[in-house]
Amino acid sequence: MTYHTNETSIWSQFAATGVLNNVADREFRTIKGGWPTFAFAHDLGTVSARKTDPVVYTIGYVRDPLVQFSNVPNVNSMRGPYYLTRYGSTFEMVRSLIISFTAVRM
Repeated sequence: MTYHTNETSIWSQFAATGVLNNVADREFRTIKGGWPTFAFAHDLGTVSARKTDPVVYTIGYVRDPLVQFSNVPNVNSMRGPYYLTRYGSTFEMVRSLIISFTAVRM
């Protein structure tokens, strides 16, 4: 994964070389201060008319605890994501999602 602050620099680099340089931009910034750009590249090899294995990316944002609310005056309760009642971790939930998606697409 490559992080840049400028989508033009990523496009120019990829168009010229066919690869990304795998450099991480670790600069902390405010919510409106120079949005970073994320680029993914995957070599599909030779593309032909026959069926090939899919390439699946998942992108998401996870918060835990997810919700804070007051059930009595001045007492806050924290609640996690509902999927944790079925899956032991966020990783397991995403893994199951990818397996299910791949099975449907095959």
